[in-house]
Amino acid sequence: MPQDKKEELIEDISHVLENKVNLLTVQSLMGKLNDIGVMCPFLKVFRHELNIELSKRIQEPLKLSNMTRATKRELLVWTGFLMDENVWIPINPPTHGPPILTLVFTSDAAGLPHACCYKYKIGVASIGTDNSDSLIAASPIWWEKSFIRDKRDEKGVRFGVKTTTLESIGLLLPFLTNPKMLVNKHILLRVDNMACVYGFENKNCTGDQNAAIFLQALDVIGASLGSKIYVEHAERRLGWTAEMADNMSREDTTSDLDMFTLNRFSSTLNIDLLSDWMKKPYPDRDLTMKLVDHVKTILNA
Repeated sequence: MPQDKKEELIEDISHVLENKVNLLTVQSLMGKLNDIGVMCPFLKVFRHELNIELSKRIQEPLKLSNMTRATKRELLVWTGFLMDENVWIPINPPTHGPPILTLVFTSDAAGLPHACCYKYKIGVASIGTDNSDSLIAASPIWWEKSFIRDKRDEKGVRFGVKTTTLESIGLLLPFLTNPKMLVNKHILLRVDNMACVYGFENKNCTGDQNAAIFLQALDVIGASLGSKIYVEHAERRLGWTAEMADNMSREDTTSDLDMFTLNRFSSTLNIDLLSDWMKKPYPDRDLTMKLVDHVKTILNA
């Protein structure tokens, strides 16, 4: 960006951060940020709260009000990018599919359509293979009983039927359990949920704030590892990894062979961050950086 335009945009962001603004001001700023996002797609990850802010202000276009704390935090990311002293930032290469030497993780999450149907433990599992289709990882977690059966989101929808939220947690499992094997790698994540695929591609998940947070964390963790992440749709139980992931997501379908496989890697995992979130599930924008810090802690251990 030319220096004069960069300084002008930094001033615009500072004005929005420090003053009450109306819809027109936010629209103008978003238009300028979207132009940058075309050349730097990673920054699109930090537009979720800005889009929510924009949609709320449409109801009262002339009203002057301050930005929310979460929106201001997103704007600070854009400011940090603009203030980078390195003016020659490489143009992002065109989108392409994963190369041959790619680690593949297939995940599947079990939901609970009816609360009264809870009889056995259910959760989410991820199965990893290398480029020769050899098993390299298996990591399941169980949902907290109250979370999957009773807890509801901010719209009053029970989490047992929020498949996009549940599947987005499954995408994160490899990074939260064994990030050391994922440094500087091409990583393909396969999931039987198209909303997760589109949400990751568009850097947003309209209508599901919790899923949007988990997908944002996935993007940021991938960047911190220096890895390239791809997400694609996988038909349910198509292939041995999809079958194994589906089996391991339910206690009553986890066979002795599945247990033998799990014992090769680890027992059922207990990730405190996810356990704490399941006890009080709400759209926590701080959760993204907490998950990133969790990964860094494992890397530095």
